[in-house]
Amino acid sequence: MRHLCVEASAGSGKTFGLAVRFLAIFLSGEKAEEMLALTFTEKATGEMKERIVSTFLNLHLPEKKDYLSEISKALNLSSQEILKRRDARKDEFLQANLRVQTIDAFCSSVVRKFSLHLGLMPNFENGSNIDAASTELFLERILSSEFAAEFVRFVKEFENSQTSAINMLFELSGLDTANLNLPYSTPASRFPTKDEVASAANELQNYFEELASGVKVKNETNLRKALAKRDPNEVLLSTEKNYFTQNSWLLTPLFYAKLEALKEATKRYFLDVESYKISNLLKFTTLYKEARKETISKNEKCDFCDVSALAHDLLKNGNLKEQLYFRLDAKITHILLDEFQDTNLTQYEILHPLIAESVAGRGTNEKSGTFYYVGDKKQSIYRFRGGQQEIFDRVRADFLQVEKDVLNTNYRSCEQIVKFANETFGKFEWYEKQEHKKEGGYVKVCGVELPGKDEEVENKNEVIYDEVLTQIRFLCENGVFLDDIAVLCWKNDTLGELKTHLTKNGIAVASEDNKNITYAHEVGLVLDLLKFSLFGDKIFERSLREYLPSFWTNSKSSEEETVELVAEFVPFKLEKLDISSPARCVFVAARALGLDVMSPNLLSFYEIAQGKANVFELFEALPELEKPMVSVETSGVKLMTIHKSKGLEFQSVIVLDKFTRNQSGGERFLKELSGDAKSVFLRQKEERLAELDERYGEVEALKEARDRQEKLNVLYVALTRAKANLVVVKNKGKNGYFTPYKSNGELVEFLDVREGETGEVVKSESAVASVAGGESEVAPFEKVARQTVVEREEEEWKNVNDDGAGAVFGEAVHYCLEMCGDFDEEKFWAAKEMTRNKFGAVLSEGELAGVFERAEFVLCNEEFLALVRGGVEVLHEFSVIDEGVLLRMDAVVVAKDAVVVVDFKTGREVAEHKKQVERYKKALGGIFSDVCVRGLLVYVGEKGVRLVWA
Repeated sequence: MRHLCVEASAGSGKTFGLAVRFLAIFLSGEKAEEMLALTFTEKATGEMKERIVSTFLNLHLPEKKDYLSEISKALNLSSQEILKRRDARKDEFLQANLRVQTIDAFCSSVVRKFSLHLGLMPNFENGSNIDAASTELFLERILSSEFAAEFVRFVKEFENSQTSAINMLFELSGLDTANLNLPYSTPASRFPTKDEVASAANELQNYFEELASGVKVKNETNLRKALAKRDPNEVLLSTEKNYFTQNSWLLTPLFYAKLEALKEATKRYFLDVESYKISNLLKFTTLYKEARKETISKNEKCDFCDVSALAHDLLKNGNLKEQLYFRLDAKITHILLDEFQDTNLTQYEILHPLIAESVAGRGTNEKSGTFYYVGDKKQSIYRFRGGQQEIFDRVRADFLQVEKDVLNTNYRSCEQIVKFANETFGKFEWYEKQEHKKEGGYVKVCGVELPGKDEEVENKNEVIYDEVLTQIRFLCENGVFLDDIAVLCWKNDTLGELKTHLTKNGIAVASEDNKNITYAHEVGLVLDLLKFSLFGDKIFERSLREYLPSFWTNSKSSEEETVELVAEFVPFKLEKLDISSPARCVFVAARALGLDVMSPNLLSFYEIAQGKANVFELFEALPELEKPMVSVETSGVKLMTIHKSKGLEFQSVIVLDKFTRNQSGGERFLKELSGDAKSVFLRQKEERLAELDERYGEVEALKEARDRQEKLNVLYVALTRAKANLVVVKNKGKNGYFTPYKSNGELVEFLDVREGETGEVVKSESAVASVAGGESEVAPFEKVARQTVVEREEEEWKNVNDDGAGAVFGEAVHYCLEMCGDFDEEKFWAAKEMTRNKFGAVLSEGELAGVFERAEFVLCNEEFLALVRGGVEVLHEFSVIDEGVLLRMDAVVVAKDAVVVVDFKTGREVAEHKKQVERYKKALGGIFSDVCVRGLLVYVGEKGVRLVWA
């Protein structure tokens, strides 16, 4: 097989190609243990491994015919021969340890092989955050050393912030200093003076005085001010202004010579300053790196970034390098690398010798290896993590044996989406137009303009979110299910506001968060209130005042009401708060704040609190908690950043433009990979050097070009996630990426996308429904005509769950009632629309009408409404674990003196229903031990509602 580089555009089947390559190598007679496939994320690793295994086992099935065909071509064998080989080696394959892993995991295995050389035990803990401990040790060492005064000056003059200075040291500690391309050969040992600059400036000014003697100077004040600035850039700029051109007698060759001397003196000064600061930076980086290594050794813990740096350090040791790659080479013959455009220089240097062995062959054992890497430079969007798309091309420059192939047919997106991408990016030389395989599709571009400065609006972003809401409803009205829609944003900050706006307007949102549970707003508020009650610190009071309104049950609550609540809770302190029962404290605080006391995050936090002896022990455990936030919703519109969407695909996508101003970079250095991707330019960021030093200007231009390219890459990723429908909400004003605009008199243009629409909306293929009270997925059912109603009591309550179609009907009733929130009739319209979107593919219009009719019976039942009105809290789809079993309840109504568990039934009354509710009551009794817990069965029939207390 060839050594191959594959450039695979979005949707062109790179995962398919990797799986084919992996299985073709194995079926050619190679051992699975000698094959190494590397990815960049755990998710990608899991997907690749699952794809390889499922394809191998199901290669004989019709749905895998494309894989079988490609493997046959690769090995030049018939399909029958391939399947025969597969069957003969099936046991070997299933017993093999498939080496499909992340590059971090690979580096970790390298470090473990030689951990003792690093002062580490092989069982060190990987993935731990050691930043705080490393910083503490570094500062302790540096501030008690001879470098203390230098470090203080370094922070003050260079970063003016100890935190940002140490962040820079951390960033540079992962780089090999041998790769640095510095603008000087000998570092300055002391801070330079401006004597030479001052002397050159005086020469220029004295020359002016000589020439000006007895001459009438036009615009003299401005001219003298310009010369007095002693800044060559200012003088150079001034020569283009009228007070210089008006005095043409001044602009002699000698004047320009003296001006050039001033420029050279200034250039030398800035380069000396740069030399001094960079030498200090590298010195402190070395000291920080030593402190970090000692922290790792002492605690037997390290971060993933440390593993890469440690592996790289090991490979710089010549003897160890030979041993390491000899040992690895004995096991690895074939290398497959995924998403290679995201590789950084350190990672590539770790892999380089291994690639060289595979490409060059195996030497004495005469067994050749293979090398295959795949990626898409257009999807390189992780420069902030160190990923550099230039390394993708460097590999072929380093290894001329590697051939290149291009996958440029889009199997993911429909015709209209592919055409839109081609038209949008076709003006760029780096873009090669894609072909499409799927017909149809829909693309819409709509514009939004933010309110002007003079317009008084509470939140200018509301107009953006309203447009997103409009487009979601538009898609739903045209047959797209909420679960099939993803909204992509530029910033995490946007997601929270957008989610609040959508849910407020009846749109379910599927949320997902990997942050620690203490980052959940409701958990954070509870902790702040507890700390304020126990310690009285004002910082917690301020936090409550700032965040509480967004969680307050009454949306009209004011800041005064928030302060009043806090004030009322303070006397609550130790009299009623039993600090020896932290779980109870959490529950009481949540209720006092008006939060959803049974939200998944709070339920998870109760569990943590129950394991602690008291509240103070709970507080002490918070920094070490590794429990992630709970996904509040598993169905609904998906909201995520464009970066997070990379590698994913959705039936329908709404891309939100950028509406905020670009943040000015706060970097103190330019750190940029060279054009050949072999070294890293490190320059002090100094705007005036751009005019004085050609080399600096080249680095700055390189950075600006790459920053711009990465923004275009992000846009490409955003516009290629949709399979069927794509909606772009563009910024019609300034700061957006889809509309050119002027800034400081200059045109800023990334993409120029015009408003309009093409194609027809593609409807969702099937609804994903779950049976009420369970988690199992239901396959699509045939539509069944509604049966004739027999006028008998037992038939009025006929069990609609007796067959599959009835199960879906019952689930639709449950879902519609759940979407009504606190059973508010005003929300009924939105609930009906959401129910129609979710179940429209499996229920007829007549059946949907029956669903809505039954839901309306509940919303109009006076006895039931009396239960859920009057300041109570309604918890939908509430879950609790009882004796190891997960119980899911339709609704729980929480009042001050009682709790009622409500169970909706769309079938006739049977004895088992009461037993089920009794178990719910028992489980809730453990949580609401201080109030009465009751049960209510709500039978929703074709002619009305019957309430049965249990």
